[in-house]
Amino acid sequence: MLPQQALYKFVDKCLKRRERTMRYIANSVITRFKLHIEYHGDSAALDNWLTFPVRTNVKELDLSLEPEDFEDYYCLPEAVLNVRSLTVLKLDFLTFDCSCSVSLPSLISLSLTEVELCDEALHNLLLGFPAHDKCVFKQVYWLAKLILKFQAPHSSSWKL
Repeated sequence: MLPQQALYKFVDKCLKRRERTMRYIANSVITRFKLHIEYHGDSAALDNWLTFPVRTNVKELDLSLEPEDFEDYYCLPEAVLNVRSLTVLKLDFLTFDCSCSVSLPSLISLSLTEVELCDEALHNLLLGFPAHDKCVFKQVYWLAKLILKFQAPHSSSWKL
């Protein structure tokens, strides 16, 4: 078995075990979900893993999926961008579908690093969370046109 396959099998087992535990222990809650791995183009496994924080209503989500070849970024599922309980979202080395809808009413902190976005996806993302307390954008591609149009009067901290 390749190391990558062993890792995937291990993560699958951990998430399934944790989900079973949460069914039997009423006050067992996951508030943070962090996944930092090298992305090898295996979106089905990642899509499956990300259903866990979506179903369990995590408050903080930190994803860094650096692509193996620096060309093929993982496309974040739309369901992740609609987790109403999220307060902190940190995304590194990802892309979004341009037409995805976004609803993150509890989000207060957004950090995007090495993210590929079309103008429409960025527009949807920024309109999808009203709090705008903290936004950090580092090496986000395809921003220029939209940033000039966007105003954030209620934001306390912005870094572009």
